[in-house]
Amino acid sequence: MKKIENIEYGIFDMDGTLLDSMWAWDTAADRMLAEMNIVPKPEMREDIRPMTTAQVADYMKEHYGLDLTPDQLIDLFNRTMEDFYKNEAELKEGVLEFLQKMKEKNIGMCVATATDRYMVEIGLKRLGIYDCFDFIITCSEVGYSKSSPLVFDKCVEKSGSRKEKTWIFEDSEFAIETAKKAGYPVLAIYDESSKAFEDMKKRLADIYVYSFNEVTL
Repeated sequence: MKKIENIEYGIFDMDGTLLDSMWAWDTAADRMLAEMNIVPKPEMREDIRPMTTAQVADYMKEHYGLDLTPDQLIDLFNRTMEDFYKNEAELKEGVLEFLQKMKEKNIGMCVATATDRYMVEIGLKRLGIYDCFDFIITCSEVGYSKSSPLVFDKCVEKSGSRKEKTWIFEDSEFAIETAKKAGYPVLAIYDESSKAFEDMKKRLADIYVYSFNEVTL
């Protein structure tokens, strides 16, 4: 069991951390292109992993010469993912129990995610954890992906917490690296989508776990 010390606030990523959903994001662009009879380039999945939805739309238009506006591509992408959050997304193992522990200890929590707010709300409400969080901040609202620490900094500013006692809960290697470089303590969680970066995540994070059942406060 891994024990988190010196925590007064938690900033949670959603996809791949709270929800078992990264696989759906990893394949959404592939499915969209397949419907247009276009074969995606092998590097596309890795290229778009750190991007917001708007950045993915720009990427797809630039790399595949699609005869659609970025807004039309965003709409297609969002419809694919909205259906997923409404009907398929599930919590990762131990999430509900861990969030309950945080609440019992009166440790505040928020969500910082690259997913658009309306889809975040659909997913979190459907799965019964929306009310666990004080607020949600999205990368689109901030104007930067998690390659920048700004989304985390905005959370700290809004919560009034101290950075050194504000833990980041993340699955993606680039967001973990960003958070650590910015001075945040980080709990990294395993996700199949970032399996290739597992050694990097273990090296960077203060705590690394395979499920929230391994974590105590």
